[in-house]
Amino acid sequence: MGTIDTRFVPTTDLAGQREQWIAAVCAGLAGQTPPDPGLFTPALGDTDLLHALLVARATAQAAAGHRSGEIVQLLSGSGILRQGAATDQVLDLATGAALRWSGAWIGEPVALLGCGLPAWHPEATYRLLLEQWSARRLASVTPARVKRELKRHWGVTDPDWITACLTRPATPLTAYPDIWATLRAEPDPRVQHDAVLALRGTTDSNRAVERWAQSLLAEVSKAQHLHTIGVDQVTIVQALRLLRRPENRPDPSQRTVRSRVTEILGDHRDRIAAAIGELSTLERHLLRERTDDELVQDRCITQLLRTWTLRRPDTVLSGPDTEHGMRGPLPWLRIRVHGAEQVEAATATLVEGTRLLGVDRDPGAPDRLELICRRPRTGAPGLRAHFVFDLTNPVHAGELLLIGRRGGVCADLVDATDGTDTRLGTVQVRACDELAHLLTEAAGKALVAHGRETDTDSGELPALVRELLRVPAATARLDPFSPHDDLLVTAPAHPDGKVELETTDPPASAVRARPAGTVKPGDGFVYVSRNPAMPGMLKIGYTLRLPEDRAGDLRGTAVPFGFDVTYRVLTSNANAVEQAVHRLLDAQRVAAGREFFRVSQQLAEDAIQFCRQRVTGIGSWDPLPAVHRLRAGARIALPLRAGQRFAVTAYPGITAAQAVEIGRWQAHADGDLLELHVTHDPAVVRGLSDGDDDATEDPVPHLNRAGSAPNGHLIGRERLAAGDRLSWIDDHHHVVFETQDACQVICRTWNPKLNAGTGLPLTLTDLSPQPDTVAYDCIQQARALPLPRSWAPRHPDPADGWAPAATRATNPPDWLPQLHRPR
Repeated sequence: MGTIDTRFVPTTDLAGQREQWIAAVCAGLAGQTPPDPGLFTPALGDTDLLHALLVARATAQAAAGHRSGEIVQLLSGSGILRQGAATDQVLDLATGAALRWSGAWIGEPVALLGCGLPAWHPEATYRLLLEQWSARRLASVTPARVKRELKRHWGVTDPDWITACLTRPATPLTAYPDIWATLRAEPDPRVQHDAVLALRGTTDSNRAVERWAQSLLAEVSKAQHLHTIGVDQVTIVQALRLLRRPENRPDPSQRTVRSRVTEILGDHRDRIAAAIGELSTLERHLLRERTDDELVQDRCITQLLRTWTLRRPDTVLSGPDTEHGMRGPLPWLRIRVHGAEQVEAATATLVEGTRLLGVDRDPGAPDRLELICRRPRTGAPGLRAHFVFDLTNPVHAGELLLIGRRGGVCADLVDATDGTDTRLGTVQVRACDELAHLLTEAAGKALVAHGRETDTDSGELPALVRELLRVPAATARLDPFSPHDDLLVTAPAHPDGKVELETTDPPASAVRARPAGTVKPGDGFVYVSRNPAMPGMLKIGYTLRLPEDRAGDLRGTAVPFGFDVTYRVLTSNANAVEQAVHRLLDAQRVAAGREFFRVSQQLAEDAIQFCRQRVTGIGSWDPLPAVHRLRAGARIALPLRAGQRFAVTAYPGITAAQAVEIGRWQAHADGDLLELHVTHDPAVVRGLSDGDDDATEDPVPHLNRAGSAPNGHLIGRERLAAGDRLSWIDDHHHVVFETQDACQVICRTWNPKLNAGTGLPLTLTDLSPQPDTVAYDCIQQARALPLPRSWAPRHPDPADGWAPAATRATNPPDWLPQLHRPR
């Protein structure tokens, strides 16, 4: 059969390897002091695990801004500690956890206590251990009791987290599959030989395994079981891709052998996926394949904590109203308030909380980004704090990246009225999912520019280190006896960072999380409108009609002027896109429940474009093996990223053994739009590639009846027949659409790119000359799909009764029904 591939590690004791890793995590959290068995309530589980869980929970509470006294009160009332446990013991546990967390970056900047868990995300460690505790607990008590204990002892109320805890087996990986044992038991030596050749792979396969292993080892140095599973998974996937390539297609005499090899490897892949499903949430996240940019971001975070937070500046920064910096391994904010009114507003903020973290950008300064921490006016004046970040500063970019990764940040409120800093408290400011991704994307791009150069021997980023060392730093200390309050900030602070009172907006109820509204599916518009009677405010809404028709509804006796529509985008799931925009701009909302925001026109447009990409882009669609079938009447608008590819595959006949590729397209600019219009009538569908008459005409040149809102530039118009499949591809996604009727494809751009040779605009069918392995593999997967549910010939013959294509003229309302005049 051949020699076993040396990349594979024996998999017979992965469950034991995992148990050893969990024990190492517990020992690292417990530190040098062994747990006192008399400290815990009997019968709640293993003492070592309980001790580690309490330390992890105390650490997570400290990272959320809670003080030692608050943590002691929380732990004492949890029911985990034995009744009558000494207060000093609980205090030592809480303060020790906080101090060790704040200094966890010393020597081990990312790997928490050498166990490979990120110190900048201690909540993940707590969740890992809690899922492990729940799995062990389920072995002795009922799920209903574990659910009660999760709420009573550990404060878990998130239903998704509870479900995760109740579905984890106590000892996962006990039946992890061994591919080599399967092959040794295979009676056909030809199957053994071909399988080994496929598993040994090619240069592409070796590169994929090496790349994945590096991404894991950078984070989890001691989790050998994750390394083994990940390498197995990547190798199996690469082997299956290798077998699907046309140049490796066997001759007829070998098809039975190849089919058996594919069956064995496919079954092994599915069994690995089932084993991964038994692991904790954190372990599954660590096994996820990362993009090149994410790998650079991870290295940048490591370098930031190694280089920046180890600095010991001598100066003390004081005076600025707002500061941002690093507290231990976490980003942190500070808000200084002055005077009785600001102190009153800050005190109310600690009680009522804040709105979601907000963002603002000045179109004239693209390298600057402003975060907004806001509490609306209620019984006390409102408070708004502005924090200015410079994306050309690697420390600022690193802080934003960490805020995006964590989904929020803590802010200390400080009374500086009499010239001395008195801490009032700490508030957590959450970031919505859209803002978290925006910060990660913007900061990631900025850091990637600094971190592309890598020292292969040390793994460091020398260019980023040089930039970090150039940044001046200062430290501000509130309490000289508490290292936990030592905040390392950049100096000088930006003069535009400020704190201001809000006394003009209408009072709002106490701030609380607003549940998402009901999402109504449908193609429509997200629009921006302005009313001259409301200076400084914009209305951002959605409608399934034309925005002008909606604006007409708003004109009444309550407003002296009508609304002018200043921007619109056509999108699928318009309601969901609108709600995402509202979450992203929540800090700038004028009044709760209203669609009015104090933002610039440019920020409103950028927010809509970003949220449309998040809600309806390629990542929002289920990838293959899911197939999205489109019937007559379907209208879909797909927002594109530059470099994304499309491929059309079709069966040449209903008796064909496999589909063939008949076309390949490419997007050239971010924000391009691909529209799919499915119709019963093939006579209205035209294609440039098919040489149809009038295919160069834009069927919907404007998005309003007056013809004053241009609908971008037409750069592609193609047609699909019933049964055609359209693959939408980028480096990490493969989405497949299957048309069950005739489909008109239209591609538009608002940012035309020019051909370097001819100077003409690039069209949908212009392709990059570089070879594309990812697209090639995806196309082979699409070709291997079974017959479509419906099929029609691509070039129908009228004599056979098929309607000829492109024979009937259309009007814009035929493609955009909103253009019909209302009755």
